[in-house]
Amino acid sequence: MSKPAPSPIDGLLADLQPRRRPNIIDDNKPLAEAIVAFLSLKGNGDKRVAGITLKWFYTEKLQAQFGGPVYYGTVRKYVREFLGLDYLTGKAL
Repeated sequence: MSKPAPSPIDGLLADLQPRRRPNIIDDNKPLAEAIVAFLSLKGNGDKRVAGITLKWFYTEKLQAQFGGPVYYGTVRKYVREFLGLDYLTGKAL
């Protein structure tokens, strides 16, 4: 039994890399680690972060220190979708 002839599509697909969804925060490792550390403190009920929101901490401290997106919604989306955490409490969704 003979092999079927290769499709022209096979050649085009052979060298393609899987598409990666870009994320500006995940690509900025120091910022991503700082966000995770802050949310870990929130999740554990640390008194140092009581009454401080991620939004305030990001816009006032983290963004200036590490750079990152201007729009806070990007940070909120990263926390929910990539980290699987509640951005208000730091706990798993």
